[in-house]
Amino acid sequence: MINLQGLGSMSSTEERRELKRLERETFGHKVREVRRARGLKQADVAEAAGMSRVTLSKVENGEHDLAVSFVRPLAAALGVPTGVLFTDSD
Repeated sequence: MINLQGLGSMSSTEERRELKRLERETFGHKVREVRRARGLKQADVAEAAGMSRVTLSKVENGEHDLAVSFVRPLAAALGVPTGVLFTDSD
């Protein structure tokens, strides 16, 4: 669950930046959750998706924005429909 508490006290630029960070973290955690649940290694998923293992690690840690062009290949490498990566696990 995303905690939005405290956003009201931020400027609109700070709010957008914080929401973007939360989106990256949420997406990354979902990618990691799916990968681990399927027993896949980062290096194998990254190679199948056409990215480096370092990039996949940064995505999973919410430190890197994933280009839209990589979402489908990443989902395919994980063996799941694209939409699964955007659903909440709770």
